[in-house]
Amino acid sequence: MGRIGLTSSPDRIDGASGRIVELGHEPVVLPCISALPLAPEVTEEIRRVATSVDIVLIASPRAVAAVWGDVVMPDTPVIAVGESSAAAVRSRGGNISVVGTSDLPTLLDAVELSGRSVLYPCSSLTDRPSRETAISETGGKPCLMVAYEVVPVAPADDQVDVVVFASPSAVEGWTSSRTLEDIDTVAIGPTTESRLVGLGFPPSVVSDRPDLIRCAELAVDLSEVP
Repeated sequence: MGRIGLTSSPDRIDGASGRIVELGHEPVVLPCISALPLAPEVTEEIRRVATSVDIVLIASPRAVAAVWGDVVMPDTPVIAVGESSAAAVRSRGGNISVVGTSDLPTLLDAVELSGRSVLYPCSSLTDRPSRETAISETGGKPCLMVAYEVVPVAPADDQVDVVVFASPSAVEGWTSSRTLEDIDTVAIGPTTESRLVGLGFPPSVVSDRPDLIRCAELAVDLSEVP
């Protein structure tokens, strides 16, 4: 039985944890980030802007939870990165227009945004200049607003066979107290892969979908390799 480390915050790992158990392995919850809400007036302003733009871009379920956790989303069309983001949008009554099956840059390359205003509620660690440029290059008019603060945290020292990373900030949290030597890793997408490569520890596998359940399946596959 392999021990699979899940480094996302507890609110995001239920599906992945359950899938690992279904496959006969043991999930180990090792949060490497903490997502913190911002002031209520900030959230209210993001909600207001969302009603006036042409498109809302959702790259993480956390953005939905942070901004619309207790209210219904507006009817503004939503472009979502991955099924988990899309599911979060649907849970708040949002209007899904496009669901991307890869990372955000790939999704932006595939959609037509010419002349349309795009609200992107993002984390405090998002590389906002690069995301603004990516949206602008598609012809869109970017409006990036920080919706929640992400803080890397050091994980517990439980032994694991494989570690799943769903963000560069989770990598930062892990490496603040633990090494990546002699351990298999799964990256949820190219951005997280780049952070691991930059540290000199390329991931064993990069998920073909930005989805934690898929990452969990790939981690189980790795743990079963002799």
